Amino acid sequence: MVMEKQDLNKPLNAFDWQFVGHEYHKNDGTPTLPSRRLDIPLPATPDGLHTLAHRLSGLAENLHTTARFAKAGHSSRGCMLEAAGLLQQAREAFKLLRREWERELREQEEQEKSSAETEEQLRVVG
Repeated sequence: MVMEKQDLNKPLNAFDWQFVGHEYHKNDGTPTLPSRRLDIPLPATPDGLHTLAHRLSGLAENLHTTARFAKAGHSSRGCMLEAAGLLQQAREAFKLLRREWERELREQEEQEKSSAETEEQLRVVG
Protein backbone atom coordinates (compact mmCIF):
# COMPACT_ATOMS: atom_id res chain seq x y z
CA MET A 1 0.00 0.00 0.00
CA VAL A 2 1.46 3.35 -1.03
CA MET A 3 0.47 6.44 0.90
CA GLU A 4 0.94 10.07 0.05
CA LYS A 5 3.31 11.94 2.33
CA GLN A 6 0.49 14.35 3.24
CA ASP A 7 -1.60 11.42 4.47
CA LEU A 8 1.13 10.46 6.92
CA ASN A 9 0.71 13.71 8.84
CA LYS A 10 -3.05 13.40 9.28
CA PRO A 11 -4.47 12.28 12.63
CA LEU A 12 -5.02 8.58 13.08
CA ASN A 13 -8.31 7.25 11.78
CA ALA A 14 -10.39 4.26 12.92
CA PHE A 15 -8.34 1.82 10.82
CA ASP A 16 -5.07 3.08 12.32
CA TRP A 17 -6.41 2.68 15.86
CA GLN A 18 -7.61 -0.80 14.99
CA PHE A 19 -4.06 -1.59 13.89
CA VAL A 20 -2.83 -0.45 17.31
CA GLY A 21 -5.37 -2.79 18.89
CA HIS A 22 -8.02 -0.30 19.93
CA GLU A 23 -11.71 -0.25 19.12
CA TYR A 24 -12.18 3.32 17.93
CA HIS A 25 -15.99 3.45 18.02
CA LYS A 26 -17.72 2.36 21.19
CA ASN A 27 -21.27 0.99 21.51
CA ASP A 28 -23.04 4.27 20.79
CA GLY A 29 -20.79 5.06 17.81
CA THR A 30 -18.80 7.83 19.44
CA PRO A 31 -15.08 7.90 18.73
CA THR A 32 -12.89 7.23 21.73
CA LEU A 33 -9.16 7.47 22.13
CA PRO A 34 -7.16 4.56 23.50
CA SER A 35 -5.57 4.65 26.91
CA ARG A 36 -2.61 2.78 28.27
CA ARG A 37 -2.48 1.84 31.91
CA LEU A 38 0.85 1.95 33.68
CA ASP A 39 0.90 -0.19 36.80
CA ILE A 40 3.51 1.76 38.73
CA PRO A 41 4.83 -0.03 41.82
CA LEU A 42 5.39 1.91 45.03
CA PRO A 43 8.81 1.19 46.50
CA ALA A 44 9.54 0.34 50.11
CA THR A 45 12.66 2.52 50.31
CA PRO A 46 13.68 6.08 49.46
CA ASP A 47 16.19 4.67 46.97
CA GLY A 48 13.26 3.06 45.20
CA LEU A 49 11.52 6.43 44.98
CA HIS A 50 14.64 7.84 43.39
CA THR A 51 14.69 5.00 40.86
CA LEU A 52 11.00 5.51 40.13
CA ALA A 53 11.49 9.24 39.59
CA HIS A 54 14.24 8.59 37.05
CA ARG A 55 12.18 5.97 35.21
CA LEU A 56 9.21 8.32 34.90
CA SER A 57 11.46 11.19 33.89
CA GLY A 58 13.03 9.04 31.17
CA LEU A 59 9.61 8.04 29.88
CA ALA A 60 8.48 11.67 29.80
CA GLU A 61 11.63 12.67 27.91
CA ASN A 62 11.12 9.89 25.33
CA LEU A 63 7.49 10.89 24.80
CA HIS A 64 8.54 14.53 24.45
CA THR A 65 11.14 13.61 21.84
CA THR A 66 8.55 11.59 19.92
CA ALA A 67 6.14 14.52 19.97
CA ARG A 68 8.86 16.85 18.68
CA PHE A 69 9.52 14.47 15.77
CA ALA A 70 5.85 14.69 14.86
CA LYS A 71 5.92 18.49 14.95
CA ALA A 72 9.10 18.52 12.87
CA GLY A 73 7.28 16.93 9.96
CA HIS A 74 7.71 13.23 10.60
CA SER A 75 4.75 10.91 10.24
CA SER A 76 2.10 11.55 12.90
CA ARG A 77 0.97 7.97 12.61
CA GLY A 78 4.47 6.66 13.05
CA CYS A 79 5.02 8.88 16.07
CA MET A 80 1.76 7.73 17.68
CA LEU A 81 2.75 4.11 17.15
CA GLU A 82 6.15 4.91 18.59
CA ALA A 83 4.50 6.44 21.66
CA ALA A 84 2.33 3.35 22.09
CA GLY A 85 5.47 1.23 21.92
CA LEU A 86 7.22 3.41 24.51
CA LEU A 87 4.30 3.05 26.90
CA GLN A 88 4.25 -0.72 26.40
CA GLN A 89 7.99 -0.90 27.12
CA ALA A 90 7.49 1.19 30.27
CA ARG A 91 4.69 -1.10 31.36
CA GLU A 92 6.92 -4.17 31.00
CA ALA A 93 9.81 -2.39 32.75
CA PHE A 94 7.55 -1.51 35.70
CA LYS A 95 6.47 -5.16 35.96
CA LEU A 96 10.11 -6.21 36.19
CA LEU A 97 10.84 -3.46 38.71
CA ARG A 98 7.91 -4.60 40.87
CA ARG A 99 9.20 -8.19 40.88
CA GLU A 100 12.70 -7.01 41.77
CA TRP A 101 11.48 -4.82 44.64
CA GLU A 102 9.23 -7.58 45.96
CA ARG A 103 12.14 -10.04 45.85
CA GLU A 104 14.36 -7.59 47.73
CA LEU A 105 11.62 -7.02 50.31
CA ARG A 106 11.18 -10.77 50.87
CA GLU A 107 14.94 -11.23 51.23
CA GLN A 108 15.12 -8.39 53.74
CA GLU A 109 12.24 -9.83 55.77
CA GLU A 110 13.82 -13.29 55.74
CA GLN A 111 17.14 -11.81 56.86
CA GLU A 112 15.45 -9.92 59.71
CA LYS A 113 13.55 -13.05 60.70
CA SER A 114 16.69 -15.21 60.72
CA SER A 115 18.63 -12.61 62.72
CA ALA A 116 15.78 -12.43 65.24
CA GLU A 117 15.78 -16.24 65.57
CA THR A 118 19.56 -16.26 66.02
CA GLU A 119 19.28 -13.61 68.73
CA GLU A 120 16.55 -15.66 70.46
CA GLN A 121 18.73 -18.78 70.37
CA LEU A 122 21.63 -16.87 71.86
CA ARG A 123 19.45 -15.78 74.80
CA VAL A 124 18.29 -19.33 75.49
CA VAL A 125 21.82 -20.78 75.42
CA GLY A 126 23.42 -17.89 77.30
